[in-house]
Amino acid sequence: MRLFDLEIDGQKYPACCGLRALAQIQKKYGSLSAFEKKLLPYQEQTEKGLDEKLLDVDAMDIQMIMETTELFLKEGAFLTGEKVETDKILCSASNPFGLVLQLFDIYVMSMKPDNEENVSKTGRARGCQAKYPLV
Repeated sequence: MRLFDLEIDGQKYPACCGLRALAQIQKKYGSLSAFEKKLLPYQEQTEKGLDEKLLDVDAMDIQMIMETTELFLKEGAFLTGEKVETDKILCSASNPFGLVLQLFDIYVMSMKPDNEENVSKTGRARGCQAKYPLV
């Protein structure tokens, strides 16, 4: 189980993005890739020869940020047995930029192997063998 601290206005809450949360995300957005693009929308900046991406503030979906926060908090509360009043937390939350970056970090870190040294060059964890070869 991977729990993360989700800090909202100086308070830390347990948050989790496990398989159950990923399944809900995938069902709602069609794919994890679509979720990523919608959660953290970027726009290309190629001015003055710079090739970088910037967060597209106009494309941020505040409702999605709230729903994802609620999902991760509920999963964290379920795993720890703590009672979390998500409505109160969301009502008092500010700084959507900081919040969305934390949500994205939790999402990415939850899919990362516990010990990256145990991942072989093929992308499989050591000791795990696929029944069918990966293409």
